[in-house]
Amino acid sequence: MIVGLVLAIGALCYSVYVANQPVEIPPKELTCTLNSGFPLFLQVTEDDDFQILFKNEEVREPWIYNITIKNTGGQPILDEDFTKPLTIEFEDSTSVIKTSIIESSNQDLWDDFLESCSIHGKNLSIDGMLLNQGEAITINVVTEGEAGNIKYNQRIVGLSNFILVNSVKENIEQQENIKEFVFIFAGIMIFVCIVLFIYLTVTRKQSHKAYLELQKCLSEYTKRIEGLSMEETKNESECPCK
Repeated sequence: MIVGLVLAIGALCYSVYVANQPVEIPPKELTCTLNSGFPLFLQVTEDDDFQILFKNEEVREPWIYNITIKNTGGQPILDEDFTKPLTIEFEDSTSVIKTSIIESSNQDLWDDFLESCSIHGKNLSIDGMLLNQGEAITINVVTEGEAGNIKYNQRIVGLSNFILVNSVKENIEQQENIKEFVFIFAGIMIFVCIVLFIYLTVTRKQSHKAYLELQKCLSEYTKRIEGLSMEETKNESECPCK
């Protein structure tokens, strides 16, 4: 009976302890990644007859930007969480011409984006959409002129982390780091080759000098031996016969 009472009290204490522990709510997190950005034409000559028209106006410098919007948090982002539209501003461009979906996690997300997406000048606005955990949508945005800086504005309820990733800038920085490493490595190799060449040249001269000195010593030694031999022969020839 006493054991049962102790167990009951222990279970009650444990229940109270668990109930008083703070509940950890996973954060909401949205990540926007610029995957690429490039001009549609690398070069257009003045006499080129090829043209792109948008609303009967020529697009002279079209650029394409590939952007992925993904829920990287631990909670779904609901349509009603968007108190203000998610706005993507292509600051230095003249205008946003068109946007199209390249890939999405499911068809419903595809349809939600088409319904909520709108273009206003150089801004692309997304009024709201449901993004469950891990869901993502990838879009292409065509602009008139290079965007330069791309600015994101959002007002989403409970969004702890809004992460911006510029893969284009990261790739450029990575390429610059690789080039810097190659230049440094090449400089080190050239320096090593120069030092090795100098060392071999000096060693060769020293070896040649040592060879000449050895030849001189051998020549002197040979002459000395020959002199001794001639002197001994002379002495033998002068010796009286018995």
